[in-house]
Amino acid sequence: MQKQFCAVSGNDSVAISAETRTFAFMKRSLLTLILGSACLSMAFGQSMDSLFVSAPASVVPLVRTNARLDLLDYFRSGMEARVQNDLDGKTTLKALTKDFLALQLSDAVMLEIKRLPFHGDSILAVVRNVKAGNRSGRISFYTTHWRPKRIDLPSVRMAQFLHIDTLSAIAQERLLRLSTGMTYTYQWEEHRNTLTLRPSIEGMTRTEQAAIRPYLLPLVWHWKDGGDFETK
Repeated sequence: MQKQFCAVSGNDSVAISAETRTFAFMKRSLLTLILGSACLSMAFGQSMDSLFVSAPASVVPLVRTNARLDLLDYFRSGMEARVQNDLDGKTTLKALTKDFLALQLSDAVMLEIKRLPFHGDSILAVVRNVKAGNRSGRISFYTTHWRPKRIDLPSVRMAQFLHIDTLSAIAQERLLRLSTGMTYTYQWEEHRNTLTLRPSIEGMTRTEQAAIRPYLLPLVWHWKDGGDFETK
């Protein structure tokens, strides 16, 4: 068989060799990226790790993808899971199980993600508690693909936190008036589908706090697979 030869100068040979090495490196890098992404997807599946990483910034703000991966890595390694967020503050991963995640986004904001059973599938409940004077909470629901999901919640009246049946009518009326200035937070239990609503009285004067605190109790809601809460 006749061999074909290509004549090149010394400089051209060096240039071709450099281009070949660069192209080969780019191919290897691309392959590594593809394989790494595939392995990451297979490893995560629909784990809480995966849901946390894929959450949009509207749900988990301040912490970008690389920082979220760092948090998971630190937590799994038994280290303090803390990173710098986009506001140059600190974000800390406080708790992580297969169905629950608690994230201290900043000094003022606590975020919880809870996966709940829903008609044979799963749904995500996201709680955000904010400290600004009083502590106040908000809860939102999403599919596992982070599409908003409407879930009707039980109504809440501030008087429900008060246990004042044994007091006089005048004392009851006074505490009911005080309760109109209350807010409340939400908190999921890590290992049970139970949501606790806790009244917040930080914005009241010390005298008002002392008067109302002995008569306050939280509300407890239990999630049912059908998509609603059982309240006590």
